[in-house]
Amino acid sequence: MKISEEMKETIKQSYKFTIRPWTSVTGLSYIGYGHTIKDTENFTIFQKKKCLELFEKDIRYVNRV
Repeated sequence: MKISEEMKETIKQSYKFTIRPWTSVTGLSYIGYGHTIKDTENFTIFQKKKCLELFEKDIRYVNRV
């Protein structure tokens, strides 16, 4: 699956952007543009630039699948 630039912008607009991790009612933690924090990751505060890099990394993963 290839995610277009237009879709990436839609995703960014859909997710609550945050530089600090937050936990949903389901118990999953997120940062940036909806990145699900894995057990092996430890984030405290991210600058927006780092959140965008993480978002692009997530998109590259989806594009590979």
